[in-house]
Amino acid sequence: MKPILNEKNQVVAYEHQPNANRRELRSKSNGLLAYYDKNTNRTFDAQNRNAGAGDQTQTFIPRA
Repeated sequence: MKPILNEKNQVVAYEHQPNANRRELRSKSNGLLAYYDKNTNRTFDAQNRNAGAGDQTQTFIPRA
């Protein structure tokens, strides 16, 4: 898993790619925040609701 850092160089989330068609954004406690499906070119939130076309996972990165 690739760490995502904030402006203070602290880890706020992780990017994880479990397979070739899905990229996930996970919290520090490994909870799912959002995922991007390459087959449909859509982003979904943790409750599996459509969050938009294309890769929108950056909007789910925590600011803390």
